[in-house]
Amino acid sequence: MHKPYGMISQFINPAKRKKKLLGDLYSFPKGTMAIGRLDVPSEGLLLLTTDG
Repeated sequence: MHKPYGMISQFINPAKRKKKLLGDLYSFPKGTMAIGRLDVPSEGLLLLTTDG
């Protein structure tokens, strides 16, 4: 998937912080996680898996 600039490479926000998460932007199946990560000021290809 494409991770846009300014988003965090996380899908859930257990701390309930006011940050832009990929889970808020897209709908993912339960158990989806990123393979690696991209920093907030980065954009690009982010690989995902549900086999973790």
